Amino acid sequence: MKKKTVVSVMVVAMLFAVSLFFVGGTYARYADKFTGTGSVEIAKWAVKLAEGSEGKNMTLKLTPDAAPEYVVNDKIAPSYSASAKAEINLNGTEVAVGVIAEADKEQLAQKLTALGFVAHSDDIQLKLEVKGKDGGATVEPGGAGTSENPYVIKLTDGAAFGEEDVIEVTIKVTWDNAEDANNEEHTSVGTKGGTLEIPVNVHVFQYIDANSYNPAA
Repeated sequence: MKKKTVVSVMVVAMLFAVSLFFVGGTYARYADKFTGTGSVEIAKWAVKLAEGSEGKNMTLKLTPDAAPEYVVNDKIAPSYSASAKAEINLNGTEVAVGVIAEADKEQLAQKLTALGFVAHSDDIQLKLEVKGKDGGATVEPGGAGTSENPYVIKLTDGAAFGEEDVIEVTIKVTWDNAEDANNEEHTSVGTKGGTLEIPVNVHVFQYIDANSYNPAA
């Protein structure tokens, strides 16, 4: 065999050996695979109306504050108010809660128009307030019950709300009689009679923080 041929065979053999080294390094190695499961419990949502209400519908009877010697019982008239309360139980809920309490303005306007309040429908004043009942749930100060500024009830020391954590939603309706110029319309409403119905929405939702998206907005 010629010397040049021998050298070529040796070079090829060396390259083959080197290639085997790299292939062996690619497929022969220590390897482990570890699997596991991360878990965390889901916070519970257990908000409900207090006993006596069906499902999510509130039917509230407004109680007038007029003395019986001035207005017949369970009736409202100019210069007097009527109010009612609904209770919402937070027991077992494991997240902070936000509350929006407001009238359905479109429905309210339709009902007032049907009763005869046309030019002075704003004489019917509505106020909704949310507070903790008997030292239970604590409502943070500064809330207004609106989409932009809801009432906020935070957890205490990271614990779920308990049986005592009940919030009261108070609805107060006042028939304002500040202007004598409105007497004619008020008299027409009184002559016609009827039932003053106030459509109210109470939206309870998980409160995250002041900058978070508000699902009720």
